[in-house]
Amino acid sequence: MFSVLSARLFSRLGASTAPLAATRQIAAPASISRAIFASGTRRTFVSSTRLSLAAAAAATKPATTKKPAAKKASTATTKAKATKATAAKAKATPKKKTAVKKAAPKKKKPAPKKKVVKKKPVVKKKEVKPERVTKAMGPPPRLMSGFMLFNKEQSALPGVTVVERARKNGAAWRELSESEQESYRERAAIVREEMRVAYDKWMTEVDPALLRRLNKQRVKKNFPRIKNHQQPKRPMSSYMLFFKDQHALHGALVGREAVINFAKQVGQDWRSLPEDKKEEYLEKGRKAMAEFKSEHPKA
Repeated sequence: MFSVLSARLFSRLGASTAPLAATRQIAAPASISRAIFASGTRRTFVSSTRLSLAAAAAATKPATTKKPAAKKASTATTKAKATKATAAKAKATPKKKTAVKKAAPKKKKPAPKKKVVKKKPVVKKKEVKPERVTKAMGPPPRLMSGFMLFNKEQSALPGVTVVERARKNGAAWRELSESEQESYRERAAIVREEMRVAYDKWMTEVDPALLRRLNKQRVKKNFPRIKNHQQPKRPMSSYMLFFKDQHALHGALVGREAVINFAKQVGQDWRSLPEDKKEEYLEKGRKAMAEFKSEHPKA
């Protein structure tokens, strides 16, 4: 009777009949109740089969260890050990530094050559040098003495320099008598007068440009300039006209320093002169120069 009820009870609960076999050997009802409560359910007979079956199935399943988890843990530990070992090896054996190849410097592109524009050669006009003034073009000599006339008349000896000739002729001149020397002096006076006439004529007819060129040549050779007293004097400038008026007001000047100081003072007065008064002197100078050029066009 008891076995039938217990079988029905276990079938109702959905449990296995393994506990039933155990209960057959046990007679005490208390042990039966303990077995029922040990099955993992406390529900009454009124409980639904769905709930009791789920509870009974959960109670009857044996507690098993999850072997895959253990495997996973073991694989994780082995991997960790492997990574540690590789890290230790990496520390022990330093990595070879790979030589970083430097990039070759980029070649600069050559700058484009500028087109060289050839300049046209500047043809300089050749300066036409003025014709050199020869001795024949210059003024005639105007100096003549008795000894010069005597020296001129003496025949030139071959192979004798001018200086040696003058010395020999000088000795011969001193040996002449007083009357012979006087005859040479009278003849030289006549020749000198002829030279003076020729010289004055040359000065009146000479071109001023030619005389300027001749004076340049003479200055280079440290000779004095030739002054043409035959040519008319150029008129005074406007400043010289003012200077002349100031000198007339001041009076005579004595001494070189007085002349220099007066000239400096006149120069300052000319620079500070009012424009209307300065214009009067300028006009006088222009008129005088115009008259001079009309009368002497070549001067």
